[in-house]
Order: sequence, then C-alpha cells, then structure tokens
Amino acid sequence: MTPLKSKIMKDETPQQFFDNIQIPISWRFGKNADYPNSIGRVYEIKPGIWVRIFFFTITSRGGIVECNMKDNSKRTLIDNKTSEQLNEYIKQNLT
Repeated sequence: MTPLKSKIMKDETPQQFFDNIQIPISWRFGKNADYPNSIGRVYEIKPGIWVRIFFFTITSRGGIVECNMKDNSKRTLIDNKTSEQLNEYIKQNLT
C-alpha cells in the first residue's frame, strides 16, 4: 500500500495576504471593511459595482464578494482561496 501524499500549505498572515493581492490599477479603493472573523478591503471596480476582498482569520484563506449598488445585491464570487488563487481569479474574471 502506498502512503497518501499530502500537500502542506503555509498559512499566510493577513499582511502577507493583502501584500500579495494584485489589485488592477483601474480599481478605486473605498475603505477597510473588517468583521469579527475577517479582514477586508473594498474596491469600486466599475460604477455601481464594488468588491470586498477578505481574509478569513480562522482558515487563513480569502475570497471576494461582489456588491451591486443599483439593486443592493451581494454575491460571493470565490472563497476559501490563497492570495495566489485570488490573483488568478481577478486576472481571468475581473479585469
């Protein structure tokens, strides 16, 4: 029987996570938006559309929530990802 190999991922600190996120130059910083178990930053990506990039402190992973100000709706675009995975998502879907 072959033992299972496990990939050990090094957890990022909140500072490392946000330092690693590559924010498109066209995005406008809005504010910090922290909650009890997450640290977030809000950006306007186009008129009426904002995203909150967050770092969930319990899992040391992050995600992106989109907020549409026209109809006041929110939806999670991606979650439980490393900063590298979020950068790939931003590059492919939000630029």
